[in-house]
Amino acid sequence: MSKSVKIKLMGNNIPQVPVTQKVQPGVKDVSQTPQKPPVAPQTPSSPTPPPNKPKKRLTLKILIILIVLVSLGIGGFFIYKNIFVPEKDKPVEVQYKGVWMALLGVTLLPSDYLPEEMEFFIREPIFSDLDKAEEAGIDTFAIGMGYWANEQGEVSMPPKIEELLVSFIENAHAKGFKIWLIAELAHPVDEGGNPRVIPEEWLDNTDLIENFKDAIIETAIFAEEHDVEMFSPANEMHVNIGGERSRKVLVEIKPRIDVVYGGKICLKGEWPGDQLSEYSCFGPTVKIPRNEQEKQNLINKIERSTKDKNIELMIGELYEGGSSWQDIPPEEIKRNFETALEVVEGKVNGVFILDITRPTPLFPESFEKTIKEFYLELE
Repeated sequence: MSKSVKIKLMGNNIPQVPVTQKVQPGVKDVSQTPQKPPVAPQTPSSPTPPPNKPKKRLTLKILIILIVLVSLGIGGFFIYKNIFVPEKDKPVEVQYKGVWMALLGVTLLPSDYLPEEMEFFIREPIFSDLDKAEEAGIDTFAIGMGYWANEQGEVSMPPKIEELLVSFIENAHAKGFKIWLIAELAHPVDEGGNPRVIPEEWLDNTDLIENFKDAIIETAIFAEEHDVEMFSPANEMHVNIGGERSRKVLVEIKPRIDVVYGGKICLKGEWPGDQLSEYSCFGPTVKIPRNEQEKQNLINKIERSTKDKNIELMIGELYEGGSSWQDIPPEEIKRNFETALEVVEGKVNGVFILDITRPTPLFPESFEKTIKEFYLELE
């Protein structure tokens, strides 16, 4: 059944006309049924939460914040000290605790040091006993490979010295020691045993200096062949041939050494200077200061030598100032080494204490204990 709709047209006006809908039998006409507004679904009521405890939660938050702040503070200080502090303000780590054994295996007599008048015998420095050296805290031996010179300008190695050095180096390496090998022109001395320069006529009228340069290169090759950790082309060369000649030789020889030797080159017996800028490691000879003024002078010299320079500085020879330790009371030696420790600690890469004996040891028995205490303090 359908409903009829009448449509009346009046001019151009077209009134709104209801649309005829056909209702199927059995189907309810929902268009005429008023709609109810939607009802929100009912959810079961939740149990009421227990009351908060703000005081405990606040205390826990404060504790966590404090822990974080303390951790950040410690971490920041570590970063500042280890990253942002300038290198010059950081203490220098000691890498070498050694003895300078001078011309191991050879003592040259009499005072003129002329080959035809020399006597040769094996020296036995106190720390050539490797077990004794290890107990004293020593980890490096500085050894001179000494050469003789004569008025004809000839430069030669004393008998047996190479054989002795090979044996010593191999034994030292087997026990974990390091070696610093130094090519040395044996010091001429006067009748009182004081060093003097080689006579001018030997230097001016012969090929002595050129011959010694060749000896330096031979020693550098020897060092490379025997895995020597450090090498120096000379020791206190300025004492032997004068300051100007010495600087000239050291500058000229450096490129030749670089060709044949791949280890660390550290110049023994010289302080850093503008005229030796080819070198980046120095091991000057230092006398133990005896009073506060000498102590401060040495501190100032070390600081001047390393300021704004990318170099390593070691005490290549720390000595008491005389030819013998034997005449100095043990308590004075101990006091002097305590002073030396105050001077060098945190400022140098290594320390080498003079270990020298003539036919009989010059050290009192307590000296080994003093050295051990000194090196333990340098840890």
